[in-house]
Amino acid sequence: MHCNLYDDDFPQDFSKLSNLKYLFLGGNPISRVPDCIKDLKNMKKVNLSECPRLQHLQWPSVAVDELNVTDCRSLKTITRLSLWDSARRIEDFDCPSLCEFEYDFKMEDVGKVDLQVINNIGFFNLDSMANVDLRIINRHASGRMKCPAQIMWDNYMFNTYFPGREVPHWFSYKITGSTISFTLPSFPFLKVKALNLCLVYKIPGIDIDDQLPAPICVRLSNKSKCLDWTYTPRCYGVPEADEDMVWLFHWHWGWPIPFEEGDEVHASFDIEIDGEIKECGVHVLHYEEEEEVFNCYKTLSTFWDSNSMR
Repeated sequence: MHCNLYDDDFPQDFSKLSNLKYLFLGGNPISRVPDCIKDLKNMKKVNLSECPRLQHLQWPSVAVDELNVTDCRSLKTITRLSLWDSARRIEDFDCPSLCEFEYDFKMEDVGKVDLQVINNIGFFNLDSMANVDLRIINRHASGRMKCPAQIMWDNYMFNTYFPGREVPHWFSYKITGSTISFTLPSFPFLKVKALNLCLVYKIPGIDIDDQLPAPICVRLSNKSKCLDWTYTPRCYGVPEADEDMVWLFHWHWGWPIPFEEGDEVHASFDIEIDGEIKECGVHVLHYEEEEEVFNCYKTLSTFWDSNSMR
């Protein structure tokens, strides 16, 4: 580690070291993963921590037990390729610039997201938020940033945060406090495709430089089927002093818990640090036409194919 190695200092071929199991390249000014790593088929651990120039990590088709990119302060994207099936552990702490982990997490400015994506997930009237700066904490990567409002895709969920004091008026159900119960309505010729949840909260006296735990979680229960589900977002918005923050969360219908019209649903929100929940709400989205079923499944591919972050 810390050998002052640059991209051009690596050989094209590492085949003579095919039995190498541990590779430590941390602290070097490399800007990419050396191509020769693809020849190391028996590797178990790779350490790329503290590489200050590493911005985009495109991992080759090599199975490893552990990949460490801790404290890569400039790292923005991780492209796994076969990593999802092969890497058992990935350390990405203290990477404050990390905004994409392919097929797992991505965040992008609201103003840059395809309008089709925003429409399909039912996040209406976000245009006015494109120029609003807010503070975002990425609890997995220990990242802290001040940036425009973001659309975040996290573990098959869409999230966004923006300053505000109430649940949007178009929500189907809303209530003062942290819990809400409702029965999924039945409409002829309309099928439920997703639930949008909303929370209005306040976190007083928070310094964005503090090491913060995950402050928000939502618990969703299908009482009719005795099913429960909990979600804690990777990122969350930190309101300025004397401001409230709105969290919009899109949960796509049918995964991971199936629902049907007529089911009794209960949602509860918690803040795991000192804070106050002002209001919460739920909005039920329906397919209005058969084409919308197809468009909804195109949403994820549209979001990932966007090259605005490259």
